[in-house]
Amino acid sequence: MRAAEATIERLRAGKVDPWFVIDREGDNRNILHALNGMANAFTIRGTKNRCLTSREEERHVRESVARQPVLATDSVTLSARGEHIARVATVTIRAKQVELRLRRHPSEPSSPLKLYAVVVRGTSGDGRHDNALGWLLYTNAPVTTE
Repeated sequence: MRAAEATIERLRAGKVDPWFVIDREGDNRNILHALNGMANAFTIRGTKNRCLTSREEERHVRESVARQPVLATDSVTLSARGEHIARVATVTIRAKQVELRLRRHPSEPSSPLKLYAVVVRGTSGDGRHDNALGWLLYTNAPVTTE
């Protein structure tokens, strides 16, 4: 977080608005809260299907976002990797503002955090989900349109 603070200070001095993009290691309660409290935007690749604070029909992020309308459909070129051949995949993109229930231990009180969750899912030619292709992203930037 010290590196993020120093980067924000240097970029702001040059009149640049920082936007941090962090891989899975950034899906951490402390990192999410700290970055959300700084003068920056961020996108973090999620690893956890986190619990929501509300008691809607869905209790977890992925299920809640999956009920949203598709914001965009796009094609993604994938390189050959392991047993997967190179291909062009079709993905759907959905997003929703969520309030995460973050806590260290189940017995501790939660510290809620409002973010946008974006789910990118691959689909096969017949519209079924491609389980090999999918991302969950957390961001503090509003995601309401394509």
